[in-house]
Amino acid sequence: MTTEYEDTKPEVNTVRQERLDDLMAVDAQILKLLERRSRILGKEAAWRRTKGMPRIDTNLEKSLWVEWEEAGRKNDLPPRLLRQLFNLVNLFGQDDAKGKRRADAYILAPRLEPVAVEAVAPRSLRLTRLWTMLASAANQQAFLGSIILNDPFIELVKGLNQAGGAVAWSGDDRAEIHPGAGLFFEEKLIFAGDDPLNFYLLLALALAGAGRMKFSGGSGLKMLNVSRLNAVLPRLGARLVPLNPHGDGLPARLECGGEMAQRVDLPEQTSPDFATALVLAAWSYPEGLALGFAQVPEALPALQEAVDVLNAAGIDARIEADVCRVPAGKPVIPVCPPLPPDSLLSAYLLSLPVFADGKVILSGFDAASAAHPALQTLGTLGADLNLDGDKLISSALKMPDKDIDFGAEAGLLPLGVALALRARRELTVVIPENGDLNGATQMLDKLNASYSTMDNALRISPSQLHWEESWASPDPYLCIACALISFQRPGIGLENPGMLTALWPQFWNIFNTLPSGRMKPKAKESTTYDAPKRRRVKIGREPNS
Repeated sequence: MTTEYEDTKPEVNTVRQERLDDLMAVDAQILKLLERRSRILGKEAAWRRTKGMPRIDTNLEKSLWVEWEEAGRKNDLPPRLLRQLFNLVNLFGQDDAKGKRRADAYILAPRLEPVAVEAVAPRSLRLTRLWTMLASAANQQAFLGSIILNDPFIELVKGLNQAGGAVAWSGDDRAEIHPGAGLFFEEKLIFAGDDPLNFYLLLALALAGAGRMKFSGGSGLKMLNVSRLNAVLPRLGARLVPLNPHGDGLPARLECGGEMAQRVDLPEQTSPDFATALVLAAWSYPEGLALGFAQVPEALPALQEAVDVLNAAGIDARIEADVCRVPAGKPVIPVCPPLPPDSLLSAYLLSLPVFADGKVILSGFDAASAAHPALQTLGTLGADLNLDGDKLISSALKMPDKDIDFGAEAGLLPLGVALALRARRELTVVIPENGDLNGATQMLDKLNASYSTMDNALRISPSQLHWEESWASPDPYLCIACALISFQRPGIGLENPGMLTALWPQFWNIFNTLPSGRMKPKAKESTTYDAPKRRRVKIGREPNS
């Protein structure tokens, strides 16, 4: 009996095996060249980062694409697929520019003694950006304190300032939005960075104006299918035209200024982030906006978050059944907009006593933020949480002894896996809908952990953990999970700790100064932007590219 991989004639099998051997040899050459290309691009990206510039030189990228395009024509390669491949290989080296190669892996070996951390809880990463966008659009003053100045926030600030905003940061945890000439997008080229939410926020603001403008972005946004937005934009008097004939991502030209409908219904598969951006900018549209989301019910939490921000700024936005209504008006921005603690980052910090014993005290909580479902779940899994005034105190109560389910919080799946490993008993970890199962199993495999996959869950059994070589984590929250697991299994090697630095710059400083977690002063970063007096770093315009 033969299979699809066999033939009855020996000579056919021989020829086929030679063909497969050739294919494997070619792939080996491709991978070697890809590694070499990534190393060169990584060095270039690291150098440009020290100068405060985007991680890739767009002029270099254009020159490289000319070579690819010419070779594609000569070899009759599909242009669209070739462009997609070009964008993908450019990701190699850029994201790892701040990381380490295997020989220089970042070794996680914390001091094995009880922690005694006392700090201000990190503020909501997402709300920090939403308030910055709203205050800039309203052209009003606002101050944001104890925030995380991470890459997505800084990229949003640059985009807003390119459009005429006046946002600056000082120290390593404060930002100020000042009144200025106001945002103006017509005939401008706005660099939106790598995060889709930033692009959607800038796009939604631009819709209130008229004329043409262009958006460009990093590698992440070059792979974003912006053509899908044209299922909605024409109803708002606009259209978005990708400028790359072989791709659907940025750069793209926005043409807007037509008549805007008072109601728009979102089609299926609309990004909740895009819905958030439309709601947050809708007060600036002539008649406001009624946004129907019956086809995208998963957008409800994000829409509610945007409505809460608008309500806090005096805009009477509301959600009625499956419609979000925002009237036209003018926000009144609080001098210090309310920024609750970031529930995900706080959960990881508050879980430290479960892994290392001791105590963690985070200030800046109230009863509502302390009752967040993620923190309540953590309190059932081994952490003893108590609110004292504005301080949430966490100490070790027990090791986890029940199955772990953080609900829809995909970013807490790595924490759930770490807690299950800490339990030293068989536990089930429920996988959220958008949870990175592949990344979690990669980490478990590197640890030589015993587990099995089930429908929407991982079953993790007690095992002797080992760690060999090093690992490039695909997700920043998996990096934090590795740090927690290193209390149980020291010596974990990460090749790309910079992935977490981009999300939470202070984390490794906290981790490396445990048990106190008192961070060392942050070294002054080199930047191409003008630095005013009093040590305030003011963000200028991104170079047009």
